[in-house]
Amino acid sequence: MNSDLDVGRNHEAIDAAMSVMAAHIDALNAGNETALTATLHFPHYRLSDSNLKTWEGPDDYWKDFLARAGDGWHHTVWDSLDVITAEPKKGPFKRKLYAAQER
Repeated sequence: MNSDLDVGRNHEAIDAAMSVMAAHIDALNAGNETALTATLHFPHYRLSDSNLKTWEGPDDYWKDFLARAGDGWHHTVWDSLDVITAEPKKGPFKRKLYAAQER
């Protein structure tokens, strides 16, 4: 976690955001499309490297994930999950994922 944050003042926002991120990864690994998309705001934006991806609604999110993950995808875990900033209603994260493949 970023040590520059006022964690004491914003700990409720950080806890709530961490809870959503945990629910997201749990739903993803369970293959629960409804629970997964409930953890996202739509339109949903994801910036990866210099590429911005936008999903207007939940309908295509799961199909797109499976296409990106590939046939051998087994599960995903957080490699790291760091709070960038925290405000009472906002908690963006810098995250790194590890997507495990079946062997």
